[in-house]
Amino acid sequence: MSSGRVSVVVLAAGGGRRMGRTKQLLELRGKPLVRYAVESGADSCASEVIVVTGHDGAAVAAALQGAGDRVRVVHNPDFERGQAASLQVGLAEVDAGSEAAVVLLADQPGVGAAEIDRVVAVWRERGGLAARAVYVGEGGAVSSHPVLLSRSLWPEIGRLAGDHGARSVLQRHAADVTAVEIDRAPPPDVDTPEDLARAERVSGTRRGR
Repeated sequence: MSSGRVSVVVLAAGGGRRMGRTKQLLELRGKPLVRYAVESGADSCASEVIVVTGHDGAAVAAALQGAGDRVRVVHNPDFERGQAASLQVGLAEVDAGSEAAVVLLADQPGVGAAEIDRVVAVWRERGGLAARAVYVGEGGAVSSHPVLLSRSLWPEIGRLAGDHGARSVLQRHAADVTAVEIDRAPPPDVDTPEDLARAERVSGTRRGR
């Protein structure tokens, strides 16, 4: 059992090719999309929130003004190399006292502080190299974010390349990944204008503070 410090890393570097514009800056219920994940992290039990920007980095950083003292923005100049590079930048900025990092995506506004806290609590109780949310609403079990990565995995993540984040590392260590069941539908990604319109209609989308 662990009670150690945990950080949140929000990946917000993508170019939004399918959306046709910087989706992190699109407004959802009057607020930039990126703020949902960042504010969820700030409202959670995590000690800090590291936001990794890339495409339109200055504008994304400006959209996070006032997000809280625990929020820190870092820029990945090599964001076009894919998600793995941004994850590496984020993990490199995590406080040395943190035992793990919870990874969130800027295009999943439906992930709230409650989901982060549950993943962290179960990991602290059961241990393991990683933990991830498994949503068990209608349609069966679906693995998604939040994903918690213990510090012992970070060197292996540092050798990744491409746009798949830590997926291959989690698959390699599947026996040591704790599944954290959450009784609701999985949070949708917002990749297209249709996804954004759908998110506007989803009652479970987290509202601003």
